[in-house]
Amino acid sequence: TSGGVTLANAASTTTSFTMGTSNVAVKAYYYYGVTVNGDLSGITAKLGDNTIDNSTYKAYEGATVTVVTSAENKVVNGFKYTPAGGSEVTVASGNTFTMPAAAVEIGEVTLQDASASYDISFAGNPTDCYAKTGNADGTTVTTATAGTTIYLKADNRTGYTFASWSAVDAGSNAITITNNTTQSGAYFTMPSSDVTITANYNVAIVYATIYDKWDDPYAYSATLQDSNKSLVVSFNQQTSDSNGVQIRIASSTAVTSVTFTVTNTSSSESLSLGVQAFSSGDMGYGKGKYTATSATANSYSQLDDSNYGVKLNSIASGGSNSMTVTISFASQNVTSIVNNGYVVLKFAPYSNFGNSGSGFKITNIAIN
Repeated sequence: TSGGVTLANAASTTTSFTMGTSNVAVKAYYYYGVTVNGDLSGITAKLGDNTIDNSTYKAYEGATVTVVTSAENKVVNGFKYTPAGGSEVTVASGNTFTMPAAAVEIGEVTLQDASASYDISFAGNPTDCYAKTGNADGTTVTTATAGTTIYLKADNRTGYTFASWSAVDAGSNAITITNNTTQSGAYFTMPSSDVTITANYNVAIVYATIYDKWDDPYAYSATLQDSNKSLVVSFNQQTSDSNGVQIRIASSTAVTSVTFTVTNTSSSESLSLGVQAFSSGDMGYGKGKYTATSATANSYSQLDDSNYGVKLNSIASGGSNSMTVTISFASQNVTSIVNNGYVVLKFAPYSNFGNSGSGFKITNIAIN
């Protein structure tokens, strides 16, 4: 139920509750049987520790049903089942499925040698990611047998926020990870294959400030949002193109390119934006002609050496038009733009942008 009420007897076909002061939704759950094709020997279905016998124990809609075998030194790793009145469903690996709102027949099962182990690795060989058994704080493993539940754990990274887990088997097939946006506690069932896991992080902007204010110092404001992953700049009056906002991004390694999305939040003004990059505390470090790529043709121009950086041209008004850009520093005399552990990006609008209500937003920042 929803609405903060409690059923007098949730397991009874007739029950009652006391109505509160908000709307209430009630859903009835039914138990359904699970049968095994008569040609299969030693295969049973279980709900928790209980074998589903279709008399004492059945499975309710949404329950996790486990398919097991009594064959010695074998485990179930893949099977097919058919809901009553429905089409056959293939479970490519693992030994569980979610019970539908219908009786089910298990019609085909793949058995795997229980002693076979497969490798577990992390893309890029990081030292701060772990595969565990038992739970997220359990034993760290680099191999596992098919059917084993593998828990994932990743440490915090300075300058980044955790985004998600992803994984593929030896054939590059995606593996389903439960709670894949959970940094510590996501898990998956080990298939009969080696597995490569990727921990995906987002860059977190660790510092934002106004770079300079040659015009009215109160013409605009800059704030961080989305857990320091987005920069939002708002104008309350027109300003000149000498104004700029800088953000500082932590990086412990050399940076050769930066990717980000610029959104013009103005409903009436198009936006042209100059972008410069430099090391922390050194405007001239890495000076040179950068290259830029964008999904929008002719959307940027190259600035000269004295005004190093790129100019993003005419992002249309409307409040939500955006441009995703990659700026590469590994060209000409520029090999890396990081120094003292930080990358600094400066954004400055052109053409007296900034009537009241105008602004722009920088999101999806990634460094390489």
